[in-house]
Amino acid sequence: HSRFGSNSFVEYISAPLWIGQYFKLLSYNMSLFIITLMMFLLQMARSANPSIAAMGFITIIGLIINSNFDFNYTSTDTPTGVLFAMTFFYGASLLLNKIKVTTRQLQIFFLMAFMCFACKVSGAVIFMWVAMVVAMLALEKIIMLRSFLYASILPGFLMVVWLARGFVISGCLLFPLPESCFDVYWNSKAAAIDNGSSVTAWARHAAGGMYSLTSWDWFPNWWWPRYSFFCIYMVLTAVF
Repeated sequence: HSRFGSNSFVEYISAPLWIGQYFKLLSYNMSLFIITLMMFLLQMARSANPSIAAMGFITIIGLIINSNFDFNYTSTDTPTGVLFAMTFFYGASLLLNKIKVTTRQLQIFFLMAFMCFACKVSGAVIFMWVAMVVAMLALEKIIMLRSFLYASILPGFLMVVWLARGFVISGCLLFPLPESCFDVYWNSKAAAIDNGSSVTAWARHAAGGMYSLTSWDWFPNWWWPRYSFFCIYMVLTAVF
């Protein structure tokens, strides 16, 4: 398969559940991610901090009204979205609580972000949020350098292992990013370039072909009408 270098952590945990032609267990596996997210948000809604409680409650209502989850077998979209949301809200709760963050809390935050990335390469965008949260906590002296270093050991080790896996499979640390490909005989740089262009075009305008790589017409015509609600929600969440 042309995307062999993009295989996800979800596929590793789904493989043992693929029994002959029986696929139901794979769908049940997807549902566990949704259940975990709802339990996480329910705990937020019960928080003593009114801001965190309101964020959790509003998000639960939003998910119920605008549910668009994919339970199809080994889809990576739902797990990535779930882990992205959990990482975002967990980071927000660390900021809103205004109390000293423990090494364990910071480690959980980092592990959530790593799992989001391991589910899908595009999940790496969550690292920008992690960096911002850590920077804000450090400026407010809520975390100490020692806690940060200790909390980074396990996630850092898992990241190195995951990148090494990518190198062994495709010759690239971050397939389909061609700049991450090494000059080894099994590298898949050509496939990375082709897949990278396809992924970019799909993200800009799904099923719209490759035209979105040549101009910015895709933004007002498709992307903004589709994602404007999410963007506005994120801004309002940040403000209030």
